[in-house]
Amino acid sequence: MNPLPTLRLLAAQDDFAAMVELGDWLLVRRRKSEAMQWYRNAAAAGAAAGMAKLGVMLARGGNVREGKVWLEQAVGAGHAPAIVSLGMVERDDLAAAGWAPVADGDPGTYLLTALAGQRSPAIDDRWRQAAVAGDPVGMYLWSVASADNAEDEAGRWRRAAAACEDPAALRVIGEYCRKWRPDEALEWYRLAVAADGDPLERAGAAVTVAELLDAQGQHSRAEESLRESADSIGPLGLGVLAERQERHGRADEAEGLYRRAAEQGSTRAMNNLAGLLLARGRAVEARPWLQKAAGDGFAEAMNNLAVIELEEGNRAAAVSWLLQAAAAENAAVLEPLRQTVAPEFVALVRSAVADDPVAMNDVGALLAQSGMTAAAELWLRRGAATRQPDAMDGLGWLLSQYPAGRAEGEAWLLKAITAGSVNACCNLAVVRERQLRKDEAKELYRRAAEAGHVLAMSNLAWTLDQDDELVEAEHWYRRAVAQSNPRAMSNLGWLLERRGETTEAEYWFVKGAATGDGNAMHALGAMYGRAGNDRLAFQWYAKAADAGSKIAAEKVARRRGTGG
Repeated sequence: MNPLPTLRLLAAQDDFAAMVELGDWLLVRRRKSEAMQWYRNAAAAGAAAGMAKLGVMLARGGNVREGKVWLEQAVGAGHAPAIVSLGMVERDDLAAAGWAPVADGDPGTYLLTALAGQRSPAIDDRWRQAAVAGDPVGMYLWSVASADNAEDEAGRWRRAAAACEDPAALRVIGEYCRKWRPDEALEWYRLAVAADGDPLERAGAAVTVAELLDAQGQHSRAEESLRESADSIGPLGLGVLAERQERHGRADEAEGLYRRAAEQGSTRAMNNLAGLLLARGRAVEARPWLQKAAGDGFAEAMNNLAVIELEEGNRAAAVSWLLQAAAAENAAVLEPLRQTVAPEFVALVRSAVADDPVAMNDVGALLAQSGMTAAAELWLRRGAATRQPDAMDGLGWLLSQYPAGRAEGEAWLLKAITAGSVNACCNLAVVRERQLRKDEAKELYRRAAEAGHVLAMSNLAWTLDQDDELVEAEHWYRRAVAQSNPRAMSNLGWLLERRGETTEAEYWFVKGAATGDGNAMHALGAMYGRAGNDRLAFQWYAKAADAGSKIAAEKVARRRGTGG
């Protein structure tokens, strides 16, 4: 079962644990900017894990001052791994030592820099605090720091770290050792592979074990190690073994391994299998795997689908995939986009790629208007994550059109209303009206109408009209027609005609018809029909049918079918 829809719904409902998990999901797919935004949202909601991960990402990106602020808050909230990260930031030689890389595109929970032989009682105390708080990396670092004074205690902390069964922490220790205590690195990576935890972390550790063995010239042992890992880790393990075989030119074996991993649900393997199939000239086989990988958020798969569509001459489909890949933070698609869409739109996309929330909403809104809803959703999601009101409204409305997205859509509409979006108020009223929650719809329409929203005025008047609350209905119809709303013109005319005021009714029908509104044209035809002027009635029915009125089209068809 795909957990993403549930994560998105919970995150939209301000569940900060879901926000952190959603950030993790995005980060695995190399969508760093969007991941950071969700960590920031979680941090602002008081989630210590969000504070810690945001602090790490900021510090690694060069914003050490703000990163340290969030890490300090995470420490204050009792988040043990943040103690280690904060200790690294606090080191006087941070700028010289730099950041040690963790996973590909993933800052993990910790920051690693060198102890470099320099001792600081304050920093050593950080490691001790982290160790006592139960953080495995802190345990290891404290074992190193305390070894000179208490070898037995150092051994105890080292053993505690080794027994933690947290592959992410064990992998971080391995990375530290790889840089500063290389003789120990292989041991810690092997512990990470064997740990009973996150398969992604275990697979990453398995790759590093093979790299270390290869560096020692133990190529057969490296491959054997990966095969053993594949058996124990599952699809991700199969995938990393397939990647090694592909790098070594064993395409047939790699394809078989990728296929097994993809069939077991590894989206990374799906993308890699498709890439191999494309390289072997088998685009038809590649497409379904790319579509599955793209559906799981892999920008590379989206880009590859765009390439296929361009080669097949399907420009519109290619542009849609390029725009989805751009939303998923694949900057490589900007040049192909420049060759396929207007320069003004490319400039807007560039602004959105540069994390401009207003541009994100504008891109999403334009795509939604043109029917490119998949790409629109991704851009609106990015804008909504920044709490941009129009993007929250746009995303909420888009999702509410589909049963599977209705709950999340309503959550975003409510957030947009809280942020001051009058349009979201009207949109949620439409949703409530569809749900037959008429009283709620009326109040939402009234709230938006009183704030000057013209469509809400017209819709409120119509719902009041249906409930025979004609005095207030007429008030809002007249407010709406004063703002040139065509639907309100035809509906006001209908109300007046029922009341016997046919002259003014005709005036509003004619005025509405002049705007091209099919409902007003049909109403005008019906009025002439009731007055016995069949010729003029038919003319207006025909115009209404051309303007999209279904009921008018049926009347025209019946008339023509009888030879009249």
